Parts: sequence; structure tokens; C-alpha cells
Amino acid sequence: MLPNGDPTFLHPDFNDQRFYQLLKSTPKKIIFLNNPSDNFEPLGKGWSWDDYQEPYMTERSRFAIYGNLVSFKIENQQLTACPDILKIPFFTGNISRIKPANGKFSIERDNGSNRFRFESSVKTFTSVKIPFATGKRDVIALSFLRDTLDKNEADDVN
Repeated sequence: MLPNGDPTFLHPDFNDQRFYQLLKSTPKKIIFLNNPSDNFEPLGKGWSWDDYQEPYMTERSRFAIYGNLVSFKIENQQLTACPDILKIPFFTGNISRIKPANGKFSIERDNGSNRFRFESSVKTFTSVKIPFATGKRDVIALSFLRDTLDKNEADDVN
């Protein structure tokens, strides 16, 4: 598979996911090809680095997945995330113990990483979309792809 920068792959606003269906149904090993001479940067020239948590500031990537956003929301009184990152190494510890019980919190991401944390807030949390850090070689996208396809055999090849 050679990434082409298509932002629609597993993006929740696009229902037609033929490429996903093809990847999910293939019995073949999936090879993720990166061009090592491609000097692709996650941020464009002149982008404001301090807007990294805003949904309009998703990082550029060769292989966008889920729109390069994590969507958090409350469903049936439970916090959910898509893609499912409510686990180590994205969050550490038991989520129900570290999430404020009164429901008044926000979720923030550490700059330059995919470590998310809860912050106290005066507002009751309902939902938020936060860009994830893509990294130079789309390693996060490949990790999400393996998890989503439930295929651990996807390989990254330079």
C-alpha cells in the first residue's frame, strides 16, 4: 500500500469506505510503503504550532486516518474515543479513576506527543475532536490501521 494523502480514509463524514473494505477482506499481508526521500512535514510553513489541539489544525500526513482526529464523546454515561485510544500509552491508569466524577472536565493532548489527559473544567464535558500527532513516518496511522483491521501483520517498509 502506497499512501497518497487521501483525507477520507475512515473519516466519520465519509460513509463510502471501499478501500477499508478491501484491506479488511484481503487475506494477503499488507505492506505499508514509505518513500524515504519524501521530506513530508506534519506542519506546513507558517502554521501556528500552538493551535495543535484545535480540530482545524490536523497535521498533514501521507496516510490520513480518521481525519487525523480523535473524537471523544460521552455515550451511555461512558467516555468513548474513536479511534479507541482510551488505553496505555495514550492514557495511563484506569480511566474511570482519573476522569473527574462530576463530569466537569476537558481533554487535552500534550504538544508533540499523543499523550492525552483530563483537566478540570467549569463546563460539563459532552464531546471534543482533537488532532493526534501523526509523526514523520505515519507510525501512529499504521498502529491505528492494525488495530482497526485487527491485523497485526501490517508492516512498515521504507
